[in-house]
Amino acid sequence: MTDKETNQLSIERDVLGTMLINGSISQALLRNVIAKDFKFNDTRTIFSYLRDISDRRGKFRVTDVLGSNIEQNRNILHLMNECLTSNLDVKCIFLTEEKQ
Repeated sequence: MTDKETNQLSIERDVLGTMLINGSISQALLRNVIAKDFKFNDTRTIFSYLRDISDRRGKFRVTDVLGSNIEQNRNILHLMNECLTSNLDVKCIFLTEEKQ
């Protein structure tokens, strides 16, 4: 993985972790973040799932995301534990501009 890809993945994880902690994807939506902005399949899948929950419920709890798959739960909790919640707005801008 290149340095640029490592940075991209780190930002994607921070954005997702912050969304999970906040129980909302509203900041990302304000910056027009869409699933295609996520380069990596795992983070894209999680974003799509959070977007679906948000479309149906507005806000959500992390327990709405956790399920019976222990490995998936571990990854979600890791995202929340390791994310840097600062500068989310800037990170969302980065995601939307990176694909251009």
